[in-house]
This record gives sequence, structure tokens and C-alpha cells, in this order.
Amino acid sequence: MTDEVRTRLEQQGIVMNQSWPRLGILTGLSPQSSKEYYIKLCDTVSERLGNGNVPLFTAQNINFGLIEALMKMNEWDAVKEVIDNAISRLEDSGAQAVAVCSNTIHRVLEDMTERHHAPLIHIGDCVAAEIKRLELSRVGFLGTATSMSEEFMLGHLEKSGAEIFVPDESACREIDRIIFEELCRDVAYRDESRTMILDTISDMITKYSIEGVILGCTELPLIINESVQEHFCLATSTPIGFRFIDSETVHIEAIADYCCNRKLPQLQ
Repeated sequence: MTDEVRTRLEQQGIVMNQSWPRLGILTGLSPQSSKEYYIKLCDTVSERLGNGNVPLFTAQNINFGLIEALMKMNEWDAVKEVIDNAISRLEDSGAQAVAVCSNTIHRVLEDMTERHHAPLIHIGDCVAAEIKRLELSRVGFLGTATSMSEEFMLGHLEKSGAEIFVPDESACREIDRIIFEELCRDVAYRDESRTMILDTISDMITKYSIEGVILGCTELPLIINESVQEHFCLATSTPIGFRFIDSETVHIEAIADYCCNRKLPQLQ
């Protein structure tokens, strides 16, 4: 490409390839939410920059069937090996930062920073920064049973300074079932499942006086979308200013920040 052509493109607001930071993304965890990541990330960057610009990134697509089977067997070391190797392949391709399109898989990422040079755009840090920005002090968290019961995600969220609450054990089990048996498999979204999740949120508002709730699984927005959230707030006695925090959307905004400005999420 000649300098003249490059100059004309830049004058039109087109981002040249060499101007983008090299981003690596782990997808397929599950494919349903990964599709949303791709579309929303492209749309977010395009809205910010205009002129049809969409980000450049390298993706490693993980076999969700393999990962799900290993998680059910409680073979987390094997999950870690798969993810570790995938991140290495992204770095070998030149990735300067990595994003993993799943909350639960962050369980195996905690000590990987010592073995990898590319910084992780951690979904927990992104959500914690959003909680702090919204000045919330009591927040509910919904996700897989693993995410709701272990510190790998809850500990990051507590960096916001807010108290984080999860549902009771039976509700955790049912939400986990809905995620893996319905949402991850793209089963037609059942009204009963949506109602169960919304009833759980209502119970947490009553029991814990939460000011917002984190949809802490990238599949949950598939069934609790913005329209459902709006109707819930209008139809129930939710506190004024109650917030739904979609971890997927918050993560995508942070990834877009990196693509556009080389900015990594930070808690102020």
C-alpha cells in the first residue's frame, strides 16, 4: 500500500492495521455467548470510531464439549492445561492482551499471569470497576454454581468495596442447571426458567437489600435481556435506581477500550 493511499484512508477516518493493538480472544465457552461477543464488540468499536471500522483480533475457539465434560468431572487441572495452551497460541500469534469470553473459566486464570506476558482483560476487574462507578454498596451476583461459590470471581468483585451476595444453595443449583442445560445448548428459552431467575433476584432484594445484580455468566443476558430487565423494574417493587450489570457488556466495553485506546481496566 502506497503512502498516498494510506494518507487518503486515514483522512477518511479508517484505522490502519498497524494502528490496532494485537488482541487475542478465547471463544467457544459457550458458542452462544461467543456469537454475542463478536457482534457486540464489532458494533461497540464501530459506534465509537465510525466509518465502518471494526477491531482486529485473533481468536482461539475452545471445544466447549471438552471443557464442559472436564468441569463435570472436576478435572480443573485439565481445564487449565487446555486454556493455558490456547493462551500460548494467542501469544505466539502476537497477541498483546487476552480476553476470555467466560466468567467461569476465569477460575483457572489466577496464576497464569506469571507464565504469560500478555495482560488479561479480567472480566471480574471490569465488573468491579463498574460497581464502583455506579457507587453501589450491596450487589447480588448470579452465575454458574462454581462462580457463585468460589473466590476467583467474588474476590475480584469485592475489590469494588461493595458487599457481594449470592442466592441460597437450591437457587444456585437451579440457575446452574438453566445455564448448562438450556442456555449453553441454545434450547428455546423457557418462561419458567426466566421467572425462576427473576424470582431469585426479587428474593435477594427482600433478603439482602441489594441495589443491583450482576449477570455474572455470559449466557444469562440471553434470557434476561434489556427488555426483561426494564419490565422487571417496572412491574416489581425494586429500589429506585436498581441496576442490572451485564458482565458480558461491561467486559466488551473494556475490550473496546483496549482496541481503541490501548487502555486496560483499572479500579480507581
